[in-house]
Amino acid sequence: MLKQKKNDLHAQLDKMTAEMNALRRENRELNNKIDLQRDFDREKLEQDNRVLEQGKKELLATNEDLKK
Repeated sequence: MLKQKKNDLHAQLDKMTAEMNALRRENRELNNKIDLQRDFDREKLEQDNRVLEQGKKELLATNEDLKK
């Protein structure tokens, strides 16, 4: 009786351990995806800022030309 209960508890513990490991693996994968998305967003933002800065320079140059 006690041996069976002990075996059942060990089986339950093994199942919970497997579930926890699966959740940890999923968490690592999600964190990796978040990091990749953050890097992509940062690069896109930097690129957009460069484009805007170039447009600003061109507009300022055009404005100076119009003042002449």
